Amino acid sequence: RDLTRQLLTFSRGGAPVKRPLAIAEAVTHAVQFALRGSNVRGEFAIPPDLWAVEADQGQLNQVFHNLGLNACQSMPDGGTVLVEAANLLLECGGDIPLPAGRYVRIAVADRGAGIPRENLERIFDPFFTTKPVGKGTGLGLSICYGLVKKHGGNITVESEPGAGSTFRVRLPIRGAEETKPGG
Repeated sequence: RDLTRQLLTFSRGGAPVKRPLAIAEAVTHAVQFALRGSNVRGEFAIPPDLWAVEADQGQLNQVFHNLGLNACQSMPDGGTVLVEAANLLLECGGDIPLPAGRYVRIAVADRGAGIPRENLERIFDPFFTTKPVGKGTGLGLSICYGLVKKHGGNITVESEPGAGSTFRVRLPIRGAEETKPGG
């Protein structure tokens, strides 16, 4: 059933139905749900003045649920998933491949096994997985990538084998087209 749902999400290609969303609560609930029943706990550092985004809540729930689940699975002996959020003003010419403007950045970090360097370039590829047969489809991160892109944002990863991984999602804020610097 889960595989069917993931394949449908991946293949649909439907545009998100965007509405104003206070993302802090959505992210917190999605990650907590992903960690439920495990020996991994969530720690949240989300400021009360986090900007709202224009987003499809169901799609973003799936993004942060997948990121929380991956973090949880990377720490089979238990641990903590740290979720941090911040308001972000991007200027022109930065190293992040997004237009200048206002964004919300959400980071999901674990202290699990990390991702080997040779796999970092492929982790967002459909059907790429390092999990044993029957333990993963290789669709979770590619779905995250596609959904974040459809929202006008981006997702990046930093990882060090043995030291864990940090996924950073950047999403444009609600009304971002009216609030871009110089515009």
